[in-house]
Amino acid sequence: MHTSTLVRVTLRCCCIFVFVTIIAGYLFTFYKEHLGVYRTPQEIKSLTISDSSQVTYQTWGEKGNQTVVLLHGTGANSFIWKDVAPLLTGQGYYVIAFDIPPFGWSQIPKNQDYRKEIQGERLASALKGLQVH
Repeated sequence: MHTSTLVRVTLRCCCIFVFVTIIAGYLFTFYKEHLGVYRTPQEIKSLTISDSSQVTYQTWGEKGNQTVVLLHGTGANSFIWKDVAPLLTGQGYYVIAFDIPPFGWSQIPKNQDYRKEIQGERLASALKGLQVH
C-alpha cells in the first residue's frame, strides 16, 4: 500500500470517528435533558460543598425516616440506584444517592483532585450540608 493511500484511509477513519463521537454526544445530551434520564422519583438536586463544587444527588422517601446513603463506583452515577432506592423506601428508609464528582450531574471540581481522602471530604461536606448525622 502506498503512503498516500494509507494517509487517506487513516484520515477517513479519523473523520468517521469524530463524526460518530459528535453524534453520540448530541444524542446523549438529548436523552438526558429531554427524556428525563436520571430523574427518577424526584428531580435531581444540587448542593454547594466546602470546596465550592456543586454536588448533585437524588432522594427517595420521607426525610424524617432513617437515612441510607448510596454511593456509586468509578465511572458510574446515582442513576444506578434507580431500582434499589424504591425497595429501600418501601422498607421505610429515606434514601440519598450522590453523584460523586466528576460523575453524573456533579460539577468538575476546580482542583480536579479525586484522591480518596478528598472525595471523602466532599462526601462529608455534602452530608453536613444536608444535615445527615
